[in-house]
Amino acid sequence: MRSRRGRLTLLLAACLGGWSSPAHAADATKPPVVLVHYMPWFEAKPKSHGWGWHWTMDTFNPDRTKNGRRQIAAHYYPLCEPYDSGDPAVIEYHLLLMKLAGIDGVIVDWYGHEDFLDHAMIHRNIKAMFVKANQLGLRFAVCYEDQTIPRLVEAGRLAASDRVRHAQRELQSRLGNGAGSETSIHRREVSGQAQRSPAAAPVVETPPRRVRSANPRRDA
Repeated sequence: MRSRRGRLTLLLAACLGGWSSPAHAADATKPPVVLVHYMPWFEAKPKSHGWGWHWTMDTFNPDRTKNGRRQIAAHYYPLCEPYDSGDPAVIEYHLLLMKLAGIDGVIVDWYGHEDFLDHAMIHRNIKAMFVKANQLGLRFAVCYEDQTIPRLVEAGRLAASDRVRHAQRELQSRLGNGAGSETSIHRREVSGQAQRSPAAAPVVETPPRRVRSANPRRDA
């Protein structure tokens, strides 16, 4: 499973309903915003041509069953069976579970637009999830995965000198017409070096909000 221990590179909050508005942030009488961190990278039959790496991890075979359950790389077994993150029914099911549980929104891991590894598939899944989250009145944010740019550089698909400009272009695209009406970026590091955008860049650097985390079952 991809490492989550690295420092978070960029957090792009695609805010719905004025999440980042000063009036909302200053109102201490309102309960804290509760968000869940969601991984949209699962591929499963029959939606996809085969079982993706995050179900198999090159070790397990979901086509095999034991005690009525598929063999998958997970500590918990999904109530809806191993699923495909691009399945519209699964997207709606997961978002409705969040809403019924009183969760305000979702933070989804994003790897940019590049057709590299499974990044393009994840991007498509996130865009579909954004549309449904908007319909259900849930807030939506993307977490720009900290390993995206280093892996592009290692693969020779991005020059090391272009790391910051590439990140700026990716984030300013706002997920390709699908990232809400307001955007705020909290930037810490890009490949180990603190960076600032040029003054002309149409982004706003803001301090991180205090957000209470929720930790539902990972593979529900």
